[in-house]
Amino acid sequence: MDAAIVSTLKSIYDLIWGQCSETLCSRLQGTEDFKEYSANASTIALLKATMAQMTGFKDKQYIHHSIHCIMREFYSLSQGKHRSNQQYYDEFSTLWSAAKDCGVGIGNHPGGTQETLQEIAVDPRNPTDEERELAKKSPRNNTLPLPFCLDAIGPDTAA
Repeated sequence: MDAAIVSTLKSIYDLIWGQCSETLCSRLQGTEDFKEYSANASTIALLKATMAQMTGFKDKQYIHHSIHCIMREFYSLSQGKHRSNQQYYDEFSTLWSAAKDCGVGIGNHPGGTQETLQEIAVDPRNPTDEERELAKKSPRNNTLPLPFCLDAIGPDTAA
């Protein structure tokens, strides 16, 4: 690799590492592969490890526990009085992206899918594969804005 690229990647790694809190640095240093990605200044590995630590999606050994934790964190996010609209949107987007990357189906609820099938399927008792896929996508599109909008005004004022 070109020396300039290596130098730039090392600088980016150092910049990201410098933005981590002491607690996060400590947790990252405790991971099995820290020495490897630290020695190589692997920016991508550092970002993946940081996301894993921040979302709790570290270990697939207890996948259901990890999914529960990320869903709980996503649904408990609220704007509150001390967050700007932009800060709230950025955190919401980050959590949504992390959840999606980890395979968490936020907004894709079985009840919503079934209700949509009742509306769109020619025969709701025997829907086609295409109708099932359309129904699975529809609730996600309809319900994802709900936690964002309802919690943007704060939990005390939400109806």
